[in-house]
Amino acid sequence: MTRGRMKRIAGVALRSLVAAVTLFLVFQSVSWSSVQRAYLDADVVMLAVGASLVIGNLWIRTAKWRFMLRALDSSASTHDAFWSLLLGISFGAVTPGEIGEFAGRALHVQGPARAHLIGLAVLDRLHIFLIWIAFGLTALLVMFGRSPLVQAGLSVLAVGISLFAFLHLDWLRSLLTRFNGRFLRSQWVERMLDGFGCLDARQRLVTLAYTAAFHLLLCVQMYFFLNAFHDVDIVEAVGGTSALMFVKAMLPISLGDLGIRELTSVYLFGWFGVPQADAVNASLLLFVVNVILPGIVGLLALRRMRSRVLDRSEHA
Repeated sequence: MTRGRMKRIAGVALRSLVAAVTLFLVFQSVSWSSVQRAYLDADVVMLAVGASLVIGNLWIRTAKWRFMLRALDSSASTHDAFWSLLLGISFGAVTPGEIGEFAGRALHVQGPARAHLIGLAVLDRLHIFLIWIAFGLTALLVMFGRSPLVQAGLSVLAVGISLFAFLHLDWLRSLLTRFNGRFLRSQWVERMLDGFGCLDARQRLVTLAYTAAFHLLLCVQMYFFLNAFHDVDIVEAVGGTSALMFVKAMLPISLGDLGIRELTSVYLFGWFGVPQADAVNASLLLFVVNVILPGIVGLLALRRMRSRVLDRSEHA
């Protein structure tokens, strides 16, 4: 076994341990019986509506990914974008910090160089991260800041910096290109950065709209999941979910964000009077519906792809 592979296995094992420990802490503070009782008393209609919003979630992400793919290949189809997205979710769900998503997205799409596709996937993920900074940091400042004037000033600053970074990511690409040329000198990294920098200013504005819509739909989804257990208004749901996404993005130390997301959810939504068991249930549902279920479908698609490849090789 190579040293690099041993490091990867150790990293996954460590993050799995973090997930196990944090989940243990969650259920030490929140009894399993209270979680079960909450499900038994849950509003089924609210649960169903929240779960059904995964369709809109996947539609927005697929439309955005297809739009980005067409910057590399004008013939990229919705079918290609959808299955590429699902494979990315599948690989991301079982890798630390969802880093496997980048390679997963490149598996299904034929045509553009794989390094270009990975660069484009990194760009997509960075878009989401910047939106979470804008919304999440603003939510945290509003929730925990003491001076309204300071809250407003820092919130405007957070949104402004995120928006500026979003629209000027070509500067980051230029910096990384110089770093690669001076230290790494890798052709693969150079091709990846070509994919990273393939969107112009107008295209970045379109992807900004898609990314903001995706985040707001997540907030609405969380609103329905929370209200299945406990009454929460939409402003509280948007604020709490935005802060939750920001915190978990800043702490990619657990496999699939398990445990970190639940502990953060308990703390943040407790600020709005949501019982601990209800906050845990809502955050777990958000994960299962948006990550686990699409990930399973993506793995089934991968299995079909491998079967077809094997069949072709046998008949060749």
